[in-house]
Amino acid sequence: MVKRAYSARSQLIRAGTTSVDLGLLMGPLEDLVARLCTDGMLTVGDVAAILRCSPRTVRRRIRVGQVVAVKERGRLLIAPEALRDHTRQR
Repeated sequence: MVKRAYSARSQLIRAGTTSVDLGLLMGPLEDLVARLCTDGMLTVGDVAAILRCSPRTVRRRIRVGQVVAVKERGRLLIAPEALRDHTRQR
């Protein structure tokens, strides 16, 4: 995917046009950027796997204040320290 993006970039710089469908690259590239920008943060799915519960249970614990989370680009993210605090309280 990244190789195709660089190829498209090179074609655009050299010729002003590309044969790569940039629309198909946008979703995966946005996901990659979001993952890189949240380095170290855990998703609801990550926390559910660690705690061996459902993502719904994690969201409920966030809603009632048992787990501290931040919302970024529509995703709930949990710092590892917040998860450690939660597990110590239990």
